[in-house]
Amino acid sequence: MTDAHTIGDISSGQLEGRLAALTDRLARSYPAVPPDTVIRLVLNESGRFTYARVRSFVHILVERAARKQLDQRLTRS
Repeated sequence: MTDAHTIGDISSGQLEGRLAALTDRLARSYPAVPPDTVIRLVLNESGRFTYARVRSFVHILVERAARKQLDQRLTRS
């Protein structure tokens, strides 16, 4: 086996950093939603990918799902 990095290589710390940045970005984009709600959404969505073999795109998938839920909340309000 080679020691080459693959697209699926991302450390847990890198993923946590990306998710933290995402949480901040979403909180700024949706000021009408309490920050605790945004945090919960990101944690719930990211939890779906706990055992994902490829984690490079987890933050993107989490963002799409969270934005969809946040948009639905605002539409219902």
